[in-house]
Amino acid sequence: KRRLYYKGADFTSCDYVPPHYHFHAGRVTVVPGKYMFARNVVYVLGKLPLFYTPFLYKSLAKTHFLHFKLQPGYDHRNGIFIKSALITQHADAWRSKLFLDYYAIMGFGAGGELIRRSGEDSRGILSAYRIRERRGAVERWAVNGDLYQALASSFAVQGRLQALSDASFNNDYARSSLSPLTAYVLNGGA
Repeated sequence: KRRLYYKGADFTSCDYVPPHYHFHAGRVTVVPGKYMFARNVVYVLGKLPLFYTPFLYKSLAKTHFLHFKLQPGYDHRNGIFIKSALITQHADAWRSKLFLDYYAIMGFGAGGELIRRSGEDSRGILSAYRIRERRGAVERWAVNGDLYQALASSFAVQGRLQALSDASFNNDYARSSLSPLTAYVLNGGA
């Protein structure tokens, strides 16, 4: 629980040896279970230094009330895109995600997820996403849900909901769908 200090430190989250990428920092302060703060940080891909930032902060807390992610990228269908997610931890078992995405060719998309996970025997997700594509002014959407709840040692309830505006929606915009290549709608219960 004490504060740790490092000079000339390399760190990564890559599992390969040697790692595909790493960060090199002049100084790093680590407070276990709370945060890591690095100064004069260079992002290195392989052996190629790509990006410099004067500081880098990373929370090491097990749960975060608010967490924000940005994912820039490019593909031939959507052009340049930026996907954003605001993740909120409401309680130990409940969290939500709000999505606001920009696609240079297709336009803006928005959606969200509500997730419950209380051990292996109680979990569920409900998600929705909508985009009105600029190309052809087509409105596309999806609503997905999964539920598993154990009731007793030999009884459980499970269900799946999938409603899509068209069969190829998940191929183009899937966020966390387990069936991104689904060509038909699946619904079920047991």
